[in-house]
Formats: sequence, structure tokens, C-alpha cells
Amino acid sequence: MNELKENIAQTIFEQARQPQELSHSMESGKLFAVPDGWSLETDAELEKFQPVPSRKKGNITFTTSESFVEYVNLHKTDETRIYAVSTESNPLIVKAVFNENEPGIATLPGWRDFTATFIPKTALEWSTWMKSNRSVMSQFDFAVFIEENLKDIYQPKEESDQPALPDGSSMLAMALKFEVNSEKRMKSSVRLQSGGSNIDFVDTDDAATVERMNVFDKFAIGIPVFWKASGYVLTARLRYRNQQGKLMLWYELIRPDLTVDDAVTDALALIEKGTEIKAMHVSELSR
Repeated sequence: MNELKENIAQTIFEQARQPQELSHSMESGKLFAVPDGWSLETDAELEKFQPVPSRKKGNITFTTSESFVEYVNLHKTDETRIYAVSTESNPLIVKAVFNENEPGIATLPGWRDFTATFIPKTALEWSTWMKSNRSVMSQFDFAVFIEENLKDIYQPKEESDQPALPDGSSMLAMALKFEVNSEKRMKSSVRLQSGGSNIDFVDTDDAATVERMNVFDKFAIGIPVFWKASGYVLTARLRYRNQQGKLMLWYELIRPDLTVDDAVTDALALIEKGTEIKAMHVSELSR
């Protein structure tokens, strides 16, 4: 009799130490109380043994809007949403969330863990011109800079009420002329009706020798803001000063921030047209 009681007690003890389903389980699944010495394997932990994942998830980052659009169109559903934000370090970040809501139930949130992100890469030409913007250069350095970036000089069509801007050849010739006159002192500068200026260079040992050169007050460049994107025309003011008898040169890009705004607007327009999804502007992107 005592042996029977011991067996029953041992059985009750062993059964009590097994995982027990709680009476108030969750609607989305069952909830178990797990005693010491037991482990619990969830569906998520067992997923790695399946041939394929239970659902799509993860994030991939693109550097061109065309690639981003192609990927979004490959995976988008009626629940896909696109968000856009601008930060101090990046003028544009676009994120597509494919599982924003449960299919067919817009009031219930989705997992939001299947996404794609577009962060445009800054074009090399844009970085080059922005880096040297407002940087004072000697005649020689200025000539080298213009020569290395000659392909970016853009000459817009001449308008009757606006002075003609120089083309690349004229800019390079002017830059090289500056370098030739580097050992002469600047005498005077007068504005011309054409919009440029004349600078007289005088030999230090012969004041009667005067060389006159035409300097354009403005010139234009055509460069992209984002890598592999369309280019934009920017106007720059040409500046100079006499520094201890040497002519120093630099340029000042006119409102490059507005060009960045145009590039952002165009990139968003391309994405919205390509995906047929309206981008929503937010203050920050959630992870």
C-alpha cells in the first residue's frame, strides 16, 4: 500500500514539473508555464529548420532611385507604404515598409520588419565643387582646378538681356592667363558692359607695360547632386583680390541648397511615379 502511494506521489510530482498550458492562453497562440530543467522551442526558433522562411523580412539599402523602384515593385502589396525624411547628414532618405498592416485589415499593425531603404550617394562632381567653394586659390591652383574639372563648365544659351557666360575653353584660357601673370602686380579693375571686368597687370620693374585681360564675373557648371542622377545648372560668382601683389581667385556657388532641393524633389517624383505610391514626409524613420 505504501509502495502504491509512493508511485502515485512520484507520478504527481513528475507531472507537476512538466510544462503546463495556462488556462488563459493568448488569442494568437498558447501560453505555457515552463518549470526548471525544461526548455521551450518556439516557432521562430524552429524556423531555421524549414526549407524557406515563414514570411519575408529584412532590409536592403539602395543608392540609386531606379534600383529602389525596381525592388519596391517586385515586393509591394496594398499594405506597402513609403516614407521620406531629410536629415543634416542626408538630404533624402526614403524607406519602403512592405508589411505595414495586416493584409486586408488596415486597422491592425503589421510586423514592419520587411523594408527597403534608398539613401542617394553624393555625386563626385558635387563633392568636388562644394569642397572648393569659397576656397581662396593662387592663380596656379585655380588654373589646375579648372583644367581638372573642365568638363563641368556649362555655357547656357545666350539671352538678349543677359551677358554671355564663358564656355570651358574660355574659362581655361582665363585661368592659364592668370597663372602667366602670377609674377605681376594688379593695377586696376573696371567693370564692363558685357558683365565682366578688365584687370591691368603691371611689371614691377616697368610700370609702362600693361597687360589687360577680360575676367568673367560669373560662370556656370552643370553637375549632378546624386550619383548616377541627372545634372543641374549652377551659377557661380568669380571673385578675386590683390594679396601682396599676387592675384588670388575663388568662386562662390549661388544658392547650392536650392539645387539640392530640386534634386530631392525630382528623386521623390521618380519614386512616386515608378512605384505608384505617394511618399509620406516624416520627421524621423522608425527602426
